[in-house]
Amino acid sequence: MNSIFEMLKKRDLFKRGQLNTAKIQNLSVKEIIDVSESIEDNLQDDCKGQTNDLSFASSLDLSGVGGCRYYDCRQKRLDRLARFSLMYADKVYIGSVFSHFLSLKNQKKEELSQVQYDYLESLKLILSVKPLIEKGYLNVYPVPTRMCRNCLSKLLEQDAVVFEKAIDKLKSQFLLNVKAQAEMKRGKLACLFSSTKGILDCTRVRVFDDIPEKLQKRTNVLGEISSGQRVDLTPDLMVDLDLDSSYASDVVMNSSFGLLVSKLFKSSFLTGDQIHIDFLNSLNNSEYIKRNNEIADKHLTSIVPFIEDIALCDILKIREAEGDAFVIYRHALNEAMDHFKNAKEDFTEQNARNLYLDVIEPSLSKLNRTVTLSRKVFKKQLYRPVLGLVGTISFGVTTGLIKPELGAIATFAGLGSCLPDMINQILKLGDAEDAIQNEPFYFLWKVKQKAK
Repeated sequence: MNSIFEMLKKRDLFKRGQLNTAKIQNLSVKEIIDVSESIEDNLQDDCKGQTNDLSFASSLDLSGVGGCRYYDCRQKRLDRLARFSLMYADKVYIGSVFSHFLSLKNQKKEELSQVQYDYLESLKLILSVKPLIEKGYLNVYPVPTRMCRNCLSKLLEQDAVVFEKAIDKLKSQFLLNVKAQAEMKRGKLACLFSSTKGILDCTRVRVFDDIPEKLQKRTNVLGEISSGQRVDLTPDLMVDLDLDSSYASDVVMNSSFGLLVSKLFKSSFLTGDQIHIDFLNSLNNSEYIKRNNEIADKHLTSIVPFIEDIALCDILKIREAEGDAFVIYRHALNEAMDHFKNAKEDFTEQNARNLYLDVIEPSLSKLNRTVTLSRKVFKKQLYRPVLGLVGTISFGVTTGLIKPELGAIATFAGLGSCLPDMINQILKLGDAEDAIQNEPFYFLWKVKQKAK
C-alpha cells in the first residue's frame, strides 16, 4: 500500500511528510485523472489474494468515499473506522478516495478550482491514516465509478424483481422521513435535505448544473426559488428532482459493493448505517452481517468511551507492541458482548453502555489498583535500604569524614556492593504492570493510559 504515497512523491505532490499544496492547486483535470489512474492501477495489484483471520470490508460511507462529501464528515467517519481497525480488526478494506476522480474527463473548465479543492481534501483524508495504511491495518481498494442495478443484482445472485422491490422500499422510506428545501446558490439550484429518523447522518446538499426539465414546468415553484426564497419541497417535487432515486442508489452502491468486496477478500461487511443492513437483509430475509462486527464499530465509543481522546498514533504504537495482549482483549470483548445479548436480540446502545459500566470499567479499575499496589510494595522495599544509606552518607559528610564526591561517597557507604540490588528494585517500579499482562483487558488498560 506504500504505492499510494510513492506515486504522490513521484509526482511531487507529497514531500518531506507534507502535501505540496501549491502544486496540487495548479493541477489540471487531466493531471488529476492521470495521477488517480496510476494509483488505482497499483491498488488492484496490491489487493490481490489478501485474506486475514478477522478482516472487514468497509462501506463506502465509512471509508470517507460515499455519503456526505464535506471534509469534516468524511474525516470523522474515516477516523472512527481507523480506531475500530486498531481496537478490533486484523485488517479493514476501505474504498479508494481516488476512484471518484476517474469520471471527471468531461468536467467543465469553470469548475476546475472545485476539482482541485476536492482533490486536496481527498489527499488530506488519505494522509490522515497513512501510518495505518503503511502497517497494513487499512487496505485501500479501487471503487468502480459506475455499476448498473442489473449488474449488481447478478453479482449478488439476487432475483431482479426482489432487488427492485427493495430499492422501491428505500425510496418510500426517504420520502416519508426526509425534509427537503431548494434554493439558488451561485446561480445553481441547490437542494438541502435532512432527516431526524436515522435515514441521513447529516444535512445533505445536491447541486444541479442545469434546472431539471420537470422543475422547469413548475413555473410557480421555480419562480419562488429564482427570486431568492428557500422553498420546501413536497414528496412529488422530490421525486421530480430524483432525490429519492439518488438516495436509494447511494444505499444500494454502499451496501452491495461493500458486500461484494467482503466476498472477494473473504471478510465481513462492515457498516455503521442500519439502513445498509436492512436493505441487504430485505433481499432474501437472511442475516448477511454478523452482529458483533456491526456492534464493535457502531457502539465502539460507548464500549470504550475514552477512545476518541487518544491519538491514532498512540493506539497504533500499543497495538504494534502488544499483539498478544490485543488478541486476548478482543476475545474477552466478544465474550462480554455475547453475554449482554441473546441470539434473538440486537446489541443496543444501552447494552454497550452497560457493558462498559458493568464489565470493562470495573476491570480497568481493578488493573489500576493492582499496579498501584505493586508499586507501593516495591517503593517500601526500596525505601529502607535507601534511608539507611542516606543516613550514613549525611553523617559522613557532616562530620567531614566523607568527601562530597560521588565516587568517595559510594566507596565509603558500601554503595558499590548494594547498588545492583537497588537498581533491581528501581526497575521493578517500571515493571509493576507485569502482574496484569495476562488479564483480558490489559490491552485496553494500556490504551487508556494514553488518555490521561
